Amino acid sequence: MADSNLSAKEDGKDKKDGKKENDGWKTKDGKGKISFVEGSFLCHTHLYIFGEVYNVLDLKKLASQKLKGRLKLLNNATKVEEQLALIQMLDLLFSNVHPDDDFLDWLAKYALWAIKYLRLQPSFEDVMPKMAATMLKHIGDNYASPFS
Repeated sequence: MADSNLSAKEDGKDKKDGKKENDGWKTKDGKGKISFVEGSFLCHTHLYIFGEVYNVLDLKKLASQKLKGRLKLLNNATKVEEQLALIQMLDLLFSNVHPDDDFLDWLAKYALWAIKYLRLQPSFEDVMPKMAATMLKHIGDNYASPFS
């Protein structure tokens, strides 16, 4: 039987209305917090990878639609937080999904379109080798928005 006297106070932070304060997700090292942008990218990225590993095509389709929607709202990642979240997403996907995947092809087009911002981050250089072959297929495509 559940104790009805349980407090919303869980980690020493209680709001006046009794609701627990949202502390955000913690990073693996426990030092930082994952932002909303990073969290939403990570969530859908991991779902896509799960769909890839276990061949759940409907899950892959839904996760890719959600990621494309987030990327469309993001536009071309002009803020550092957005760039880092996008680079992390690209790294995870290009490391864990078969290279012939259609969504990776679309992401390569997106990365070319947003490259002037992504290249500002040193971590993008670490991801480039994983993406290079897919990106090279689209060199010369005028780097048009992948949303059109």
